[in-house]
Amino acid sequence: MKTLAHQRKGFTLVEVLVAETVFLVLLIVVMQLVFGTTKITQHQKQQIDAMTEARQALDRMKLDWTSRVRRGDVVAVFEKRSGNDEFRLLSQVFSYDNSDNSEARKSLAAVSYRINDGAVSTKPEQVLLRGALGYIWQSNTPDDPKLLKFPFSMPKFDTDTAINNYEVMGQNVFRMEICFLRKVSTTAESPYTVELNDVRESNPVVPYTGDNIDALNLTSDRLLGVVVCVAVIGEQGKKILGDDPSALAELAEQLEDVTAADMNNRIDPLAKWTEAIEQPDFASGVPRPVVASIRVYQRVFYVSE
Repeated sequence: MKTLAHQRKGFTLVEVLVAETVFLVLLIVVMQLVFGTTKITQHQKQQIDAMTEARQALDRMKLDWTSRVRRGDVVAVFEKRSGNDEFRLLSQVFSYDNSDNSEARKSLAAVSYRINDGAVSTKPEQVLLRGALGYIWQSNTPDDPKLLKFPFSMPKFDTDTAINNYEVMGQNVFRMEICFLRKVSTTAESPYTVELNDVRESNPVVPYTGDNIDALNLTSDRLLGVVVCVAVIGEQGKKILGDDPSALAELAEQLEDVTAADMNNRIDPLAKWTEAIEQPDFASGVPRPVVASIRVYQRVFYVSE
């Protein structure tokens, strides 16, 4: 009897196996929860990082825009291209441009925003750049090249001097599209346009087309604002591509330009790109995690601001 009682104090092999199985099932469930939570957290972090970077870039644009020089003989230049666009304006922001061998801080700057396609060799490719060339209102030397003169001719930022004044404004911003918001007189009219004919009725400059470089008079009666849309890729997606600029350039091509037909249908860049990214066949040769890391942000810079 003692022997039998002593034997009942232990577990049978079947009971041990059952307990281990239950433990393993619980462990698998817990690990799935942990990995799932980690994945969600990383995804949310990528979203926050992308939003933060885009917001900082757009906030900097907003500062330059609201501080712009508002004169009829000062124009902003918008270059509509196949792919990434570029814009330049004269703004009352401080600049430390030293191209004239002067270290004095200047109270004006010709500002340029562009996605680097390799033209600025000293900076990474497929990132958002901000260039600033300093000017001054007055000078003791009338022939000073940095003296502001009217009408002001916006520099093209295509010289070595200008290129050296670029800084990286968005490390993961790889696509930028510009269109225009115009005042409408009827509800049937679309407020969007990619052309400037109908927002520059009082300006005698030649009509704008998508293929030529033209200047926009910011005092136009029908111009309501400028729409700037940017696409940002998450750090994880960029790592998967291997920081390859050509891969990013090919991905940027999948985010097509906004056309006049889109604008007539009230489709702005944000709507067009968001719809494109959500399609299952978008960038079919690109890994899905890369596509999932892309975020699109848009802001309107109103003339009245």
